[in-house]
Amino acid sequence: MTQDEFSQLCDCVAKNGNTSHCIRLIGRSLDDLYRFLKHHADERPRLTLALSVFHDDLIATVRDFAISGIPGIRRGEKGAIILGDDGEPVIDRSPNPQLLAAVLRESSARLTRSEQRDRENSVTAGSEDAASSIMQAINSDPSPVMLAVGKICD
Repeated sequence: MTQDEFSQLCDCVAKNGNTSHCIRLIGRSLDDLYRFLKHHADERPRLTLALSVFHDDLIATVRDFAISGIPGIRRGEKGAIILGDDGEPVIDRSPNPQLLAAVLRESSARLTRSEQRDRENSVTAGSEDAASSIMQAINSDPSPVMLAVGKICD
């Protein structure tokens, strides 16, 4: 695998998030990717970043659907479709509490395995004082808050 093919792979992964599909699109196998990353270990963060970009875009899209609502056709009694003045069905958007809860849960405690590994590497690479200060900072973070979405709280 060449550097140019790896760049194409990272661009593709950032757009659709599927490494296997992208590797097939550029005409290579996963073995080629593994060999490339074995010889170019400094390129692994680029692939991790591409996956993070895709994940962040996906979460943003789901968040938009959760807050602005999923489009649905307005129905009247007995499921009859309600038509507007122009003769087209009326489209309503209603917020989705389940999607919103999923987005909040995902963003509250998101650390992928590669990010955990990067954090562990950064902790072990520094001195003991730096490692203990980082761990204290992580431990002092407040725990995620569980919100009751769609429920009335007293």
